[in-house]
Amino acid sequence: MGGYSILVRTIDKGRAVLNGTVGEYEYNCGLDQMLFSFKGLDHEEVKRFLASGASDEEVLDWVNSHGTSKTSAEIEEFSNSFEKFRPYDDPDLRELFRKTYGSLGLDPKTSTVADYLDTDDRVSFPILIDDSLPCASDGKLPSKVVDWIRRKLSSSAASQP
Repeated sequence: MGGYSILVRTIDKGRAVLNGTVGEYEYNCGLDQMLFSFKGLDHEEVKRFLASGASDEEVLDWVNSHGTSKTSAEIEEFSNSFEKFRPYDDPDLRELFRKTYGSLGLDPKTSTVADYLDTDDRVSFPILIDDSLPCASDGKLPSKVVDWIRRKLSSSAASQP
């Protein structure tokens, strides 16, 4: 959205925190902080704006008009560098991501953060990838899917006039 590779994910998590449906996700995690640092934004200020019920487009306008002004070229460079970032290359992150990536069947030496996020989403929210509803043996949707649906419904309702 707006060229920021992780903005949608960040605002979805912020809204989920506000709605009490964040689950295992963390708003203002290291990835969110990369975006906030790049733009010179305070995560609490962003969350307050999200609490106003702003639509995605309004959030994008707000992000672009607050913090440090960035050109479209700078935004593209930030997003490209984020999408190419391999945690394995950082000695402080190597072991954590070796375990995390390995559990998803990814090669930690060659996989990027974007690969991890895409794969984790596919595993966590298979309803988005497959047209069939993944159900447990009791016929109920897994809690991760239910939480995702609640977040999406909440954010849709918040963006309606």
